[in-house]
Amino acid sequence: MRNQFTLIVVLALGLLAISAVTLAAQTAAQPRPAPGSAISSFYDLRTTYLDGKPADLGAFRGRVALVVNVASQCGFTPQYEGLEKLHRELSGKGFAVLGFPSNDFGAQEPGTAEEIATFCRLNYAVTCPISCPSTPATSASLSRYARMPRVM
Repeated sequence: MRNQFTLIVVLALGLLAISAVTLAAQTAAQPRPAPGSAISSFYDLRTTYLDGKPADLGAFRGRVALVVNVASQCGFTPQYEGLEKLHRELSGKGFAVLGFPSNDFGAQEPGTAEEIATFCRLNYAVTCPISCPSTPATSASLSRYARMPRVM
């Protein structure tokens, strides 16, 4: 059963990576919009990392970015292990794993940024970029981006 689950996860990640490569290629050369203008790309979004530092997702422009909703009290929490493995193996090759914790789905991430960082570090030795838990504004921005039409 575990091998079947692993195969499904690997196939899903592969499909996501193919989509991300296409998106990265399309957006690599696009200029940044002026502050306060409409969000037209994932790379226009800004958030904060768990350590409190600002996270400008434009820094990942031109790279393949695997964006993952993560949670510490979810049935998929062990995904941190595989995500960290991808990060360690591919981050130097233009691939980025970006975690976005959210408590919006069944209250599975109720922790503070500090609690999430500690959990990730102690249980999965996570070093890939993880944002602070999403706020309604961040969730709304990510939702708007997810619904944007794309030309592939």
